[in-house]
Amino acid sequence: MTKILRLRLYQGLRQIDFAEKCSLGQSTIQSIERGNRTRVVSAKLVANALAMPINELFMTGIDPRYLYPIKSFDIGDSDDN
Repeated sequence: MTKILRLRLYQGLRQIDFAEKCSLGQSTIQSIERGNRTRVVSAKLVANALAMPINELFMTGIDPRYLYPIKSFDIGDSDDN
């Protein structure tokens, strides 16, 4: 599991919501979370969405300063009315 995936899950964000927060497509987030190479611009957008410096993405481990409480979300049908 990649660092970005762990941070996204820890924040309780669905992939589509995280992609929107990053201003990237969901397929780009999928690729990054699989550990594929990405453009620096995309990495910077991800780092900004996680409120961390870009170099932190490439360091081993997760600095506790970047951990946020888990937000719960309903995976099933939702009623937004």
